[in-house]
Amino acid sequence: MSYPIISKIRINKYYKITSWIIKIMILVNLILGAGYILYITEYVNPFPFYYDLIKPYLELLKPYIESVKNLWNELINIDVEESLINKTKESNNIKNQVKEGIKDGVKEALGEVLSELQEDLHQSQANSDLLRQFALVGSVLFFGYFLFILPGAAHQLVQKI
Repeated sequence: MSYPIISKIRINKYYKITSWIIKIMILVNLILGAGYILYITEYVNPFPFYYDLIKPYLELLKPYIESVKNLWNELINIDVEESLINKTKESNNIKNQVKEGIKDGVKEALGEVLSELQEDLHQSQANSDLLRQFALVGSVLFFGYFLFILPGAAHQLVQKI
């Protein structure tokens, strides 16, 4: 039967004794070390020292601390029913404001559209008046040509043939 080297060492009696001695020494060392640390520790309250370090900054932070305290007191003393009623009133008020805003926007848009249509109407009337004048002048010139110039030219053309 061949055992690996580690299993042969663990079976050995000297190994077991040595491992128990090491375990006991570690336990004693932990107990003595913790006791020594507790023995040399001073049990003095360190907060006054820290307060002396913080004191200059405390004056700067005092207004912020007060505002946080006030906010905390308001949060503790808040009345849920009143806040819900106020929120519903505000939401109804907001809805009414939105409706009024939409109405004002629609009125403004319609006013702009109507003013643009009136401008276009004035422009188209001006254009149609100009076209009417051109048509009138053109028709007068055409009838003048047809009545006065064309018969004379036609008469001369007929005489030449």
